[in-house]
Amino acid sequence: MNIEIEEESKYLTVDITDKDTGAKVLMSHGSGIDADWHCDDKGSYWRCDNSYHCMDDGGFYVGWQDFYVTIPKKKIEDFKLHFTGGQYLANKYMLRDYLEDTIAMALVELDEEAKKKR
Repeated sequence: MNIEIEEESKYLTVDITDKDTGAKVLMSHGSGIDADWHCDDKGSYWRCDNSYHCMDDGGFYVGWQDFYVTIPKKKIEDFKLHFTGGQYLANKYMLRDYLEDTIAMALVELDEEAKKKR
């Protein structure tokens, strides 16, 4: 898959496009992923940074958990999630599974759209 990442901070989204087929997907925003996505081309992979806005049981925001995702260009399903600035909030609110599932769904959607257009 030959993908390209385009940032559009005005709309707080990152478009990921398969350049061979034109299939496109938006990286997740909302439901806690409330900051802007920032992506950098690192050669063989992209690094996409964001933050999760943590909320307690009372509905009050309690802080931000920063994270980044590395997405290999040759096999996007092998992405890796990394937490930065400590992992207290990530562990307390069990963010790893949620974020990995959310990001995987966006990347699977891209793959399915690309297959339809081939």
